[in-house]
Amino acid sequence: MSTRDRRSEEKIIYYQPAPQTEDQQGGDLQQILSFILGFVGIMMKQKICLWVALFMLLSNFANIKQTSDVKQMIINAGIIVMGMVSLYYWQPKLEEQQLQAQMAQQQQGAAASEPVLEEKFEQ
Repeated sequence: MSTRDRRSEEKIIYYQPAPQTEDQQGGDLQQILSFILGFVGIMMKQKICLWVALFMLLSNFANIKQTSDVKQMIINAGIIVMGMVSLYYWQPKLEEQQLQAQMAQQQQGAAASEPVLEEKFEQ
């Protein structure tokens, strides 16, 4: 039995990835996460998701590349702003209370007019 290694060092070829340009690189992970967190914040009414998405968007904007797509950043910003407005300024409880008060007033007005009609039919 021979304990000698039969592989030769000069025949071994190590893998070296080809260099990529900025155009060949994939999408920015931070931008994608910002988009996903913005939607999660809107759909599930989670403030922390919207704040993290806003932080990621701003940090991505600070590190913008020359070839970066600005349209995606504008869409992300719109989603985040829409989520912030819906969470902080839109108050559905207040609207529900106003609707209930209006319905109660309408019912009181209808209830007040009904006995008058009944009295006319009784005569």
